[in-house]
Formats: sequence, structure tokens, C-alpha cells
Amino acid sequence: MSQLSQPSGRPPLVPPAPPIVAAGATEVEVSSRWIVRTLASITAILLALHLAVVWSYHTGVSFPLRARLYMDAEANLPTFFSTALLLLAALLLWLVGSRAGAGAPSRPWRVLSLVFLAIAADEAGGFHELLIDPLAAAFDLSGAFRFAWVVVGIAVVAVFAAAFLPFLLRLPPRTRRLFATAAALYVGGALGMEMVGASLFQEEGTPGRNMLPYMLAATVEELLEMVGVQVFIYALLRHLRETAPLLDLRIR
Repeated sequence: MSQLSQPSGRPPLVPPAPPIVAAGATEVEVSSRWIVRTLASITAILLALHLAVVWSYHTGVSFPLRARLYMDAEANLPTFFSTALLLLAALLLWLVGSRAGAGAPSRPWRVLSLVFLAIAADEAGGFHELLIDPLAAAFDLSGAFRFAWVVVGIAVVAVFAAAFLPFLLRLPPRTRRLFATAAALYVGGALGMEMVGASLFQEEGTPGRNMLPYMLAATVEELLEMVGVQVFIYALLRHLRETAPLLDLRIR
């Protein structure tokens, strides 16, 4: 019997719906789990390639396209992916703000969207690194603060957290928990692991220089940032599904 044949009396086989299906001008059907799983799969592939690059640096084995695959480098494939994640988050934030129902504030969502757009631009251009040498020289910073931009980063995060805490507390409990988890992952990577990496970094010319500990810390840093943004994207898709009356986001 053919695998597609059906005994009489049973309903015909129905092929599964695709993860994203257009359904008119104002309605889109989205599988947020499919999106997050796809993003997670890409992250896993990039991580495997990055670890191969780290291994090649440590062992001296030649590996093609090192600079294009190393997560701590700039203007390469991991940077492009991280920037795309941030841009997707910015787009979803703007969409939430534009679909806010009557009485729901839209301005915080749109401000957050612009913030993520700025973070995406910084991720692509590495502008925060321009602060490292001037601040380190001006304040004689070393150790965990060798990458001195984190001083500015900590201050910005503190002000941002204080300004948006009331907004966070007004969100539905599940959305609030996911947002807080995403923020902890991202900030823990971008600032926390950056400081760990700074304390492990060895300048060129250091006798017996060993960069493997720093490279592993940088790996954790970049991974936490990517995962944090993906948790945030999932939270936004869930929030849209539950609150936006004109947008149908279906989770499978």
C-alpha cells in the first residue's frame, strides 16, 4: 500500500502548514517557535565554526576564513548575524508599539525600538570600542576595566533600567519574566563577560602569552548576547500574539 493511501472512513491526509503564511493585508500567521529554533540552529552552527577557529589559533593549525568566522572579530559573519537579530528585535518592538490597543502606551515600545536600532548600528560598526584607549589612558584603567568602554556601558544600563523599570512592571507576568531573562543574558554577556575577558587579556609582547582563556571568555560573551536577543525576540512574538488584535501570531 502506498504511504499516502488512506483506509476508507478516515479523513484525508493534510500537509502541515508552513511556518509563515500570508493571510491578507493585516493578518500574518507566524510560528515563533519555528523562528527561534531556526535562529538557535544558526547560532549553533556559528558557534561550532568559531570554536574550530579558536582551536586552530591555539594549535597553530591552518583554518580557512578565520577572520570571517571568529565571533570576537568585527565585520564578519557572526557580526552580521548579531546585527540582524538586533534589527529584528527593533522591528518587532516598533510593531508592538504601532499595534498597541486603546489606552496602552506606544511610546516606550517605539523608544525601545530606536534603542535596539542604535545597538544594532554599534554592533555592526563597533563604535563603543573607540572609547577603550582614551578612557583607559585618562583614568589609568586596567584589569577588569581594561576595556574601558564598560564604565560608560554600566552607567547607561543603570540609567536605562531605572527609566524603564515602571514600564517593565506593567507588562504581563510572562512577558516581564522573559524580558528580564533576556536582559540578564545580554547584559551579562556584553558587560559581565567583557570584564572577565579584559582581566584575562594579555597584551602583545607578554612573555608566554596565552590567549586561549580570553578567547573562551569572548566565546561565552558573544553566545550570551546572541541567546539574550533570541529570548527577547521570542518574548516579543508571544506578546504580539497575546495582545495585538490585528495580528495573529500562532505558536506551534
